[in-house]
Amino acid sequence: DTWFAAVEGVRGMVHLSLMGLHASMMTTAHLPSEGGLWKLFRKHPVYTVMQCGGTQVDICFLLSGFLLTYRLLSAGSQPSTASFAFKRALRMLPAMIFVTAVGCLMGDNWDAGYNEGQPRSWRIASYLLFIGNYLDVSKWGSFTLSLSWSNAVDFQCSLILFGLIGVLQSRIKDRVALAKTLRDVLLVLFFASMVICGVLFKADSLNIFLLGQYSHYGLLQTDSSYRWLADTYNHHWKTTNSASELSHSFMNGLYLPTHTRFGPYAAGGILACNVYLANSANKSQGTTLGSIVRVVFTLLACAQLIAPCIPPDDAAPIEAQLFATAALRQLSAAAMGMLLYRALVPPDHTWSSSWARALFTFPAFAPIGKVSYVSYLVHFRLFEFLNFTKALYPPANAVVSLWVWYMLRLFFLGAAGSLWISAAFQYLIEKPILKLLMPSAAKAKAA
Repeated sequence: DTWFAAVEGVRGMVHLSLMGLHASMMTTAHLPSEGGLWKLFRKHPVYTVMQCGGTQVDICFLLSGFLLTYRLLSAGSQPSTASFAFKRALRMLPAMIFVTAVGCLMGDNWDAGYNEGQPRSWRIASYLLFIGNYLDVSKWGSFTLSLSWSNAVDFQCSLILFGLIGVLQSRIKDRVALAKTLRDVLLVLFFASMVICGVLFKADSLNIFLLGQYSHYGLLQTDSSYRWLADTYNHHWKTTNSASELSHSFMNGLYLPTHTRFGPYAAGGILACNVYLANSANKSQGTTLGSIVRVVFTLLACAQLIAPCIPPDDAAPIEAQLFATAALRQLSAAAMGMLLYRALVPPDHTWSSSWARALFTFPAFAPIGKVSYVSYLVHFRLFEFLNFTKALYPPANAVVSLWVWYMLRLFFLGAAGSLWISAAFQYLIEKPILKLLMPSAAKAKAA
């Protein structure tokens, strides 16, 4: 458990960043989507750092793929597919059911309501069955479970990875040889994910760069959600939802499906194989060339993680837009995997880094990481509720600096509330449920 403290730390760091992303995104609901104020706010360094290119979920997929792969490689035997799927689902469902109940009590826009979408029971079922990421977001989505698409991706990727390891394990008995072969297969899948996203790229719709230009919360709402937010919170939009069709195409075609999001999961599996091999290998003497390679790869990884935080170039060439759509998420996850590798290998390993281990095991991050899954599901709806509470608004005609201050207040208040609610739920409800239904899993860390 101590050895994986770095993983918990990264989880905590990424979850804080994810909440920052959603705080910055929701703040834009109070701004016009054009003009001087919007341009200054969208280019403000605090805003772009909090956005971080929207790669936070991909790093979460990296961690999930790493933990699952490492445990399967280290296990003496592999459970049955049914047992594995049951335990994986059971780990996710209590928090999802809790959030669903809260959404129903809050009267969220589940039903057709505005003559759009499916009945509430069908929407809930689609998420609890982990298939919501392949259903039309405008007809099956909801504010309450809007983030559960990633649970579906995680569940589907975990089944694929479990099956892949099972097939290889039936043919390769030596664990080291199994790790090497699995790494090669996952590397092919990692690059295949880039090819798939590149093939799907469309300059006028399936384009992550284009979506970034329309990052205003109002622009991207469906007609139903746009009207529901206005009616429920008496909110006056300062923009139309003119980019809703772009958002609809992007979410359904590129953002939600597992076949476009499995790259970071594969990167996590590669990281697990490399860490497993590092722990199985004999200690080797470092070389000058090896030191140079370590420095170069570390700098490249840091640059890849920093790059999405830099204000975007609105006039980027089409080649850059294609590259970003095809590879940004995968490379960001791989970059974090590279740094995490340096923290996870044994201290006497040539790639071991004391500064990476100290950063990722910083005591403040681990408690956040422990409740990050529940908070991930809870925080979005809480942020949305706080965002439309008029007591927090800056005065009319506020300048950019006041809106940045509002964004930071929304982040800190929402994060504190989300973490408190999540800790209470996890320790008072979720853990007792898991202990009752699955005693052995309750003692293990969540993957």
